[in-house]
Amino acid sequence: MKKAYIKLFAGLGNQLFQYAYGQYLVQQGYTVRYILNRSSFDLLSVFTLTPQERVTVFAPEGKFKNLFLFLIKCYARFIEHNYHTGFYQDVRYPAQLFSLNLHFTREREYSKTGEYKNIRSSTAISVHIRGGDYIYEKQYSGICTADYYRKAMEYIRQTAGDCHFFIFTNDIEYAQQVLQPIHRDILQNAVFINNSDFKQDPGFDLFLMKSCTHHIIANSTFSWWGAFLNNTPNKIVIAPKNWTNNEDKGTINICADNWIRI
Repeated sequence: MKKAYIKLFAGLGNQLFQYAYGQYLVQQGYTVRYILNRSSFDLLSVFTLTPQERVTVFAPEGKFKNLFLFLIKCYARFIEHNYHTGFYQDVRYPAQLFSLNLHFTREREYSKTGEYKNIRSSTAISVHIRGGDYIYEKQYSGICTADYYRKAMEYIRQTAGDCHFFIFTNDIEYAQQVLQPIHRDILQNAVFINNSDFKQDPGFDLFLMKSCTHHIIANSTFSWWGAFLNNTPNKIVIAPKNWTNNEDKGTINICADNWIRI
């Protein structure tokens, strides 16, 4: 039996890609062991995973968790010689799966909020503006500009008609600066998602994103998953033409063929 040990690390969007890569390997006949260093809002905190054959999540807690993590990584790398650590940001892995076996742990709580009810009662467009660390990250900064969001919003309005924009951001002040040059007519139905009850819970924003009808995403795996998890037929997803400032720029195979690149 082929085995693969996959490290789950970095932000929630990256962990979802790593998880999807493991699910892809299961379909190829592998037995998969995920290795996770628990944190406040990791994959296991946000999602309930449906139990599966040939899949185990190794996520120790307690006083000796770092020792256990070190030992399992050594075992995977030097004994099994099948330790996988990477970001696996490729649409082929999740797109080829019948199911990701993911369920939001707090879905019932999220569904009772006014934000969710507003989203479900309108033609809702999720707009993700990534500030914070992205402002200084040369690899990702300067791609999703005001011009990008203006063109994307204009396209959505022309295509979807009367719609409401829901702004998701980790940096409201920065997002306001980005949107400031955009004409008021476009933003008249725009609302910032800022629920204090779920301030530190990325699962809430991700759940609301995927509940929208259409999406304008940033060059971020977080909003990528918000759009991907939405199963609305004929959804419109607009993504930046360039994903990074590296040499690969727009050639990275992360966006689905029917997503619109601007």
